[in-house]
Amino acid sequence: MKGRANMEKFTEKIKGMLREKLALYQELLGLLETEKKYIIEMDVEELWTVTGQKKELAAAIEKLIKKILELFKTQSSQVNMDAQSFQLSKIISALPVSLKSKSELKKIGLAIKVCKEEISLLAIRNKRYITEYLSVIDDIFSTAVNSTDKKQYSHSGHIIAARDKHHLINAEV
Repeated sequence: MKGRANMEKFTEKIKGMLREKLALYQELLGLLETEKKYIIEMDVEELWTVTGQKKELAAAIEKLIKKILELFKTQSSQVNMDAQSFQLSKIISALPVSLKSKSELKKIGLAIKVCKEEISLLAIRNKRYITEYLSVIDDIFSTAVNSTDKKQYSHSGHIIAARDKHHLINAEV
């Protein structure tokens, strides 16, 4: 009985940590939505603020993943991952808990996976918006200085090549 009670306590602790992880990812998703708004508004100051907040959230997520891994390692010797190779589904499968508990953990894990996919798609979209806006700005400044060679940025947002001409704006994202 004592072993079963410990596993139930362990499972509840893991569920709480996974819910916390999901909340952090949802907060990151919200920040990316906010970032999109600031990209469209071309509000550079707020973009820098959001970038700082995203870095803080990423650090918090990584710290939480490490805590989760440490907790899993105390219950199963089969867990030998680090934060970079973290795979929740493999860890849950290795746990000696009831099918109901595994199911609940997998459900939270699936919600995390869906949220991460949404984050990835939104991050790609935001990068594309930035590239498009840099292109517009580039076109405006090229027209203002009557430049015949208007392309300064590639589609990935990188400066195409260093040139001898002087430019009104030179930015790297």
